[in-house]
Amino acid sequence: MIKNKKDNRPLIVRLWEYQWERVPVLIVTVIAAISVGVVYKFSDTSLSHYLVAVAILVLYMIQIRTADEKKDFDHDNEFRKDRPVQRGLVSLEELQKVTYVVMVSQIVLYASFLDARIFLLGLASQGYAFLTRKEFFVRDWLRERFFLYNFSHYFQLVILYFATVYILQPMGISYALLIAFAIFHVFLNELGRKMYPGSDASSDTYSAQLGFKGSAFALSSVAIIINIMAFYIINGHAQNYVFIIIPVLAMGFVLNFAYHYAIDPSKANSKNVENAANAMYVAGMLSVILGA
Repeated sequence: MIKNKKDNRPLIVRLWEYQWERVPVLIVTVIAAISVGVVYKFSDTSLSHYLVAVAILVLYMIQIRTADEKKDFDHDNEFRKDRPVQRGLVSLEELQKVTYVVMVSQIVLYASFLDARIFLLGLASQGYAFLTRKEFFVRDWLRERFFLYNFSHYFQLVILYFATVYILQPMGISYALLIAFAIFHVFLNELGRKMYPGSDASSDTYSAQLGFKGSAFALSSVAIIINIMAFYIINGHAQNYVFIIIPVLAMGFVLNFAYHYAIDPSKANSKNVENAANAMYVAGMLSVILGA
């Protein structure tokens, strides 16, 4: 176990530094606002429903990050010694308190709708989150199966997005299509985030599991699928096709940087891939908000 000198600055100062490094709340809020905005585009519910749905999504993203610190502690001690917990910036006990606060806050927000079905979706979301934190009580077995491990954890986002869709009650569009559209964006972001440079490809990355060329191909494929889905949604509604150019341009950057990464998985190309994936996330969502 790594032991670092404890940071004695006030907790609020340390948590601010932690969030900026591990889960930047401002960026997460913008992404949540855009993601929920796609659903709200097709909804007649009040602005308050939209704002509460955004708040739930932001709190859940914070919860995933803070809760996972304990789950990933041993792995990060070995491979990510520069991370905040490993450096002594914050302790697992402090982050656990943050996790409890955001969990309770979400339950309160779900309850605020005074709708038993929405509240039950909130409980289901938290119940599944609990199972992921416990790694379904088969930690070693599950960690040996990279893709099953990741799928089991991504599924919590399916439940979360279903809750978001149910809160906003979109009309004239399939719930499944909206959820799938969001999940593909998350997968794009996750692929881009875990395509490490050749000198830093630990076993929990897509570059290690699929190879540099394989992960680049997977990223490119997801970017193409997102464009097809965006076109399908826009075509079925307002048909403002001009806005499809937004994700098309972003896809061009993704394909370009993925190609260069496949040839030369350097740190610079790895970062370019991550940035392009983030830009594609925003572009895909905005194209539907503006064009559908």
